[in-house]
Amino acid sequence: MTNEPLFNKGTILNNTIKIIDYIGSGGQGEVYLVKYYDKQYALKWYYAHIVNQNLKRVIINLISKGAPNQHFLWPIKLVEENNQFGYLMELRPPNYRSLNEWVKLEFDMNLSTIALACFKLTNAFNKLHAIGLSYKDISLDNIFVDPKRGDILICDNDNITANGINVGGLLGTPKFMAPELVMGSTIPNTESDQFSLAVLLFYILLVSHPFEGRLEANITCFNDLSAKMLYGTDAVFIYDEANPSNRPVLGIHNNAINLWPIYPKYIRDLFHKTFTIGVRNPLKRTRESEWRTAFLKLYNSLFKCSNCGQENIYELKKYQSQGKLDPCIYCKQDFQIPPRIGIKDNIIVLSEEKGLFVCHINPNEPANLTLVGRINKISSDYIITNVSKLNWKINGQKILPQMSKTLINGDIIDFGLTTGEIRF
Repeated sequence: MTNEPLFNKGTILNNTIKIIDYIGSGGQGEVYLVKYYDKQYALKWYYAHIVNQNLKRVIINLISKGAPNQHFLWPIKLVEENNQFGYLMELRPPNYRSLNEWVKLEFDMNLSTIALACFKLTNAFNKLHAIGLSYKDISLDNIFVDPKRGDILICDNDNITANGINVGGLLGTPKFMAPELVMGSTIPNTESDQFSLAVLLFYILLVSHPFEGRLEANITCFNDLSAKMLYGTDAVFIYDEANPSNRPVLGIHNNAINLWPIYPKYIRDLFHKTFTIGVRNPLKRTRESEWRTAFLKLYNSLFKCSNCGQENIYELKKYQSQGKLDPCIYCKQDFQIPPRIGIKDNIIVLSEEKGLFVCHINPNEPANLTLVGRINKISSDYIITNVSKLNWKINGQKILPQMSKTLINGDIIDFGLTTGEIRF
């Protein structure tokens, strides 16, 4: 029998908040669509047995701090009624889909969207950890993505506290918990967040778990003891270069087998570090800023095959050693490589779908995705338009905001803080 919602439609709280509709429930409480003055919000209302002063202090502290950035559905107002409470937060727009749906293959994302989503996700947790907070429960359940734009929203932020403090006793979601949490040797903190984040990224890129290979396939009766061994005491990365005992099994772990070779070595190396040496040494795990740099590099390198339209990855070292890239990984045909711009150590493949961001030309803003250079292709010509507020120079010629120029091989673009060279 389904329990009735705590509030009926039309109920008024605090004389200002009107219940419009019931959205859903979880282990801690219920969520409602509400109207507060002239705007709609989501209200999370805690069950009576959950309510305590420590939780209330956590919510008040989060409200006072404010969200680390726009990707958190953060508590914005405490709501109290009859010795119980909840909080208001912004509504999640309907175009966002749960990452749980992603691993069930219920919607599609191209590789550029995945790279952007991972970039924004790792940057969001970098912002959170930089202000001394830890999330404690990173998992597929709590992250939502816009499949077209790669924007992300992080939900269930009421478990966030200062690093090293655990008010509610939450250890995390099984399969995402760091080995030290599985073994009960510590409480959630920034380093365990970094491990959970790496597991989440592995799921996004490979639709697989980093420890589920032959060892998991050989378990005949999965119970708490076997889970503790697989994810804790005896955890072995499925692509551990020094220990092949837990390789993915064909027919069972096909996603990991098929997708692992697609990603460049600099992505695979970051996973390898966290899931090998980082298993036993939390301080050796990949940092959020390292992930952010890698995913921007991946995004920069993506381009569509001129034959089938599927995305491929431009790898400079492979191009330099071979004088060309391998054929398209999808249609197996050779393709035309779009022009690239080299800015310091970064190679950015230019296309109409992408363009240049602030983070490409300003080393002081490594996470700023504001567009500054738009790319258009007319016939065989590639044209760049300065959509920033700054003056550029191309081969000494001043390019004012909103001015355009056809690119040719060897062009030098002076962006002010840095320069780039066009390569065909």
